[in-house]
Amino acid sequence: MAGFPRIPTRAAFGPTFENVRPVRDPRTELDAATMNLLAWQVAGASQTIPLALLVMQPAPPDLGIGLHFEAWATAQDGAPPVLEYFGVGLYQITYPVTAPDENGTAIAFVPRAVMAFMQGGVGGLTAYAQISAGAIQIAVLDLLGAAADAQVMLVVW
Repeated sequence: MAGFPRIPTRAAFGPTFENVRPVRDPRTELDAATMNLLAWQVAGASQTIPLALLVMQPAPPDLGIGLHFEAWATAQDGAPPVLEYFGVGLYQITYPVTAPDENGTAIAFVPRAVMAFMQGGVGGLTAYAQISAGAIQIAVLDLLGAAADAQVMLVVW
């Protein structure tokens, strides 16, 4: 199945499997029904598995990405995404427009969904995230709707 980190559909695992003969030894062979179920479950589960996670540090002078993990950087050797600060509580994260597949070939990467969470035990604040033109915009607001700087964890699908 070529194309990781694209999220696979059931079709990515090939056609529906069929038995060419009865299973002789269930300890060493799988039947087609089991293989079809596995392909269906992997495709379904992959829809909910994040492709990237990061924790960003709040405002200058500490502004930065504290940690980051990307599914395509399995040796944890990937460069961090770009973090921009637009003022109190307003940030933008930009990932590269391509990511390597399992063979090292660059393929398009476009975030499909994002979710932001407050980190560091800060109460009374909420983080919001949205995707705009391939970049991820984050806003941190207090209970009254005023912008605030705080540590945020971002999950990307």
